[in-house]
Amino acid sequence: MGYVDPEAELTVVVGRTARGLTLDTARSAILGFTIGNGVSARDLQKTDELWISAKSQDTFTPVDRWIVSGLDDTDLSIGIVHNGTGLKPASSSDLGWKVDEILVYLTSFMTLHPGDLVLTGFPAECARIHPGDTAVCRVEGIGELANPVKAASWEETAA
Repeated sequence: MGYVDPEAELTVVVGRTARGLTLDTARSAILGFTIGNGVSARDLQKTDELWISAKSQDTFTPVDRWIVSGLDDTDLSIGIVHNGTGLKPASSSDLGWKVDEILVYLTSFMTLHPGDLVLTGFPAECARIHPGDTAVCRVEGIGELANPVKAASWEETAA
């Protein structure tokens, strides 16, 4: 794999079946929030206009095991600590779309089900990761998701 970045993302945990949500009803579909690491292979983004191969490799998109309910997601600090060095964080208010807008858009063409996860994007600084690195994704009000970086062989991922 070539150029790979971690992306700390506020992640919505869907709590009920939802289709055709509106801005008034979007919150009713949220069970809570967790942290997702939207790992991205930047070199593959250049050759895959849909970014499927860049975002969907084996081991990409680890998520935290904790769900926080009742979280005000309007202005949360989001950032990464790469090998012990904190990178410049940003805020959930810097995201291109608000959580409610994302849910309205998604449910305009698909049904969301309990337990589905919706990653909301990454507005902060990231850094290329290599085997042996550690990327810690932080979202204020939720905590940290630490991911050690390991090179996988095809034999490991095929098992």
